Amino acid sequence: MSVPDATIIKVLVLGASNAGKTSLITRYCLGKWSANRVSTIGVDFMSRNIALAAGMPPVVLQVWDTAGQERFTGGSISAPFYRKADGVILVYDVTSMASAEQLSKWHAECVAVLGQMKPVIVLGGCDA
Repeated sequence: MSVPDATIIKVLVLGASNAGKTSLITRYCLGKWSANRVSTIGVDFMSRNIALAAGMPPVVLQVWDTAGQERFTGGSISAPFYRKADGVILVYDVTSMASAEQLSKWHAECVAVLGQMKPVIVLGGCDA
Protein backbone atom coordinates (compact mmCIF):
# COMPACT_ATOMS: atom_id res chain seq x y z
CA MET A 1 0.00 0.00 0.00
CA SER A 2 1.41 3.36 -0.99
CA VAL A 3 1.11 6.28 1.41
CA PRO A 4 1.40 9.79 -0.13
CA ASP A 5 4.25 11.91 1.26
CA ALA A 6 5.48 8.99 3.36
CA THR A 7 9.14 8.42 4.07
CA ILE A 8 10.18 4.90 3.11
CA ILE A 9 12.68 3.15 5.33
CA LYS A 10 14.21 -0.06 3.95
CA VAL A 11 15.33 -2.63 6.52
CA LEU A 12 17.00 -5.89 5.53
CA VAL A 13 16.64 -9.03 7.62
CA LEU A 14 19.62 -11.36 7.21
CA GLY A 15 20.73 -14.59 8.78
CA ALA A 16 21.02 -18.32 8.38
CA SER A 17 18.29 -20.39 6.76
CA ASN A 18 15.63 -21.36 9.30
CA ALA A 19 16.78 -18.72 11.80
CA GLY A 20 13.22 -17.35 12.03
CA LYS A 21 13.55 -14.32 9.72
CA THR A 22 10.22 -14.80 7.94
CA SER A 23 8.37 -15.56 11.18
CA LEU A 24 9.80 -12.42 12.78
CA ILE A 25 8.80 -10.23 9.82
CA THR A 26 5.32 -11.73 9.57
CA ARG A 27 4.73 -11.22 13.29
CA TYR A 28 5.86 -7.58 13.14
CA CYS A 29 4.19 -6.53 9.89
CA LEU A 30 0.98 -8.60 9.98
CA GLY A 31 0.60 -9.40 13.68
CA LYS A 32 0.42 -13.12 12.86
CA TRP A 33 2.51 -16.00 14.13
CA SER A 34 2.76 -19.39 12.50
CA ALA A 35 4.61 -22.42 13.76
CA ASN A 36 4.77 -23.75 10.19
CA ARG A 37 8.21 -23.34 8.66
CA VAL A 38 8.10 -23.06 4.90
CA SER A 39 11.19 -21.79 3.09
CA THR A 40 10.45 -19.27 0.40
CA ILE A 41 12.80 -19.00 -2.54
CA GLY A 42 14.04 -15.56 -3.51
CA VAL A 43 13.60 -12.20 -1.84
CA ASP A 44 10.36 -10.76 -0.51
CA PHE A 45 9.28 -7.80 1.59
CA MET A 46 6.41 -6.69 3.78
CA SER A 47 5.49 -3.17 4.80
CA ARG A 48 4.14 -1.56 7.91
CA ASN A 49 2.91 2.03 8.12
CA ILE A 50 4.05 3.85 11.23
CA ALA A 51 2.63 7.12 12.54
CA LEU A 52 5.42 8.84 14.47
CA ALA A 53 3.58 11.93 15.69
CA ALA A 54 0.37 13.83 15.03
CA GLY A 55 0.65 16.10 12.02
CA MET A 56 3.76 14.36 10.66
CA PRO A 57 3.66 12.30 7.49
CA PRO A 58 3.72 8.56 8.14
CA VAL A 59 6.75 6.36 7.70
CA VAL A 60 6.52 3.19 5.64
CA LEU A 61 8.84 0.54 6.97
CA GLN A 62 9.74 -1.94 4.22
CA VAL A 63 11.15 -5.07 5.82
CA TRP A 64 13.05 -7.18 3.27
CA ASP A 65 13.46 -10.91 3.77
CA THR A 66 16.03 -13.13 2.10
CA ALA A 67 13.53 -15.97 2.59
CA GLY A 68 16.03 -18.81 2.32
CA GLN A 69 17.86 -17.45 -0.72
CA GLU A 70 21.18 -18.00 1.03
CA ARG A 71 20.67 -21.76 0.63
CA PHE A 72 20.88 -21.34 -3.14
CA THR A 73 23.62 -18.72 -3.35
CA GLY A 74 26.23 -20.28 -1.09
CA GLY A 75 25.35 -17.93 1.78
CA SER A 76 25.71 -14.64 -0.06
CA ILE A 77 23.02 -12.25 -1.23
CA SER A 78 23.38 -10.19 -4.39
CA ALA A 79 24.42 -6.55 -4.12
CA PRO A 80 21.15 -5.11 -5.60
CA PHE A 81 19.26 -6.51 -2.60
CA TYR A 82 21.28 -4.19 -0.35
CA ARG A 83 20.70 -1.05 -2.45
CA LYS A 84 19.32 1.91 -0.44
CA ALA A 85 19.13 -0.03 2.82
CA ASP A 86 18.61 2.17 5.87
CA GLY A 87 19.00 -0.63 8.39
CA VAL A 88 19.85 -4.29 8.83
CA ILE A 89 18.63 -6.81 11.36
CA LEU A 90 20.98 -9.78 11.74
CA VAL A 91 18.87 -12.70 12.97
CA TYR A 92 19.98 -15.96 14.51
CA ASP A 93 18.22 -18.93 16.06
CA VAL A 94 18.94 -18.86 19.81
CA THR A 95 18.75 -22.66 19.87
CA SER A 96 21.40 -23.10 17.16
CA MET A 97 25.08 -22.34 17.72
CA ALA A 98 25.69 -22.77 13.96
CA SER A 99 23.18 -20.00 13.27
CA ALA A 100 24.93 -17.68 15.73
CA GLU A 101 28.34 -18.50 14.29
CA GLN A 102 27.19 -17.28 10.85
CA LEU A 103 26.45 -13.76 12.15
CA SER A 104 30.00 -12.53 11.60
CA LYS A 105 29.78 -13.58 7.93
CA TRP A 106 26.50 -11.70 7.47
CA HIS A 107 27.90 -8.63 9.21
CA ALA A 108 31.05 -8.67 7.07
CA GLU A 109 28.96 -8.96 3.90
CA CYS A 110 26.82 -5.97 4.96
CA VAL A 111 29.87 -3.84 5.63
CA ALA A 112 31.55 -4.89 2.36
CA VAL A 113 28.50 -4.28 0.15
CA LEU A 114 27.06 -1.20 1.85
CA GLY A 115 30.43 0.46 2.47
CA GLN A 116 29.95 4.22 2.84
CA MET A 117 26.18 3.99 3.48
CA LYS A 118 26.69 2.73 7.06
CA PRO A 119 23.12 1.65 7.88
CA VAL A 120 22.02 0.91 11.43
CA ILE A 121 22.77 -2.76 12.15
CA VAL A 122 21.06 -4.56 15.04
CA LEU A 123 20.99 -8.14 16.32
CA GLY A 124 17.82 -10.17 16.80
CA GLY A 125 17.49 -13.64 18.26
CA CYS A 126 14.56 -15.94 17.50
CA ASP A 127 13.51 -19.24 18.94
CA ALA A 128 12.82 -20.58 15.47
